[in-house]
Amino acid sequence: MFTDLKHLLSRNPLKPPYRVAQRASKDTHAAALQWIGFTGGLHALGHDGRGFAFDNELPQHRLFLERYALGSRWVTNE
Repeated sequence: MFTDLKHLLSRNPLKPPYRVAQRASKDTHAAALQWIGFTGGLHALGHDGRGFAFDNELPQHRLFLERYALGSRWVTNE
């Protein structure tokens, strides 16, 4: 039903915006970038067999991840 409503709203001939875009002023500066590290290792990925699951979550399997880091803030191309 939600998908049908979204489709119906997308067919609106007046095309009102969901919300007015607010542009950041050029005087703002992004917060300092910090890297958050995560340990690698063997991890389980997918549905564990309990309760509901979509078909793309099956079968559960093991995955090896190398160490990695993610930035502490969003990145834009502005």
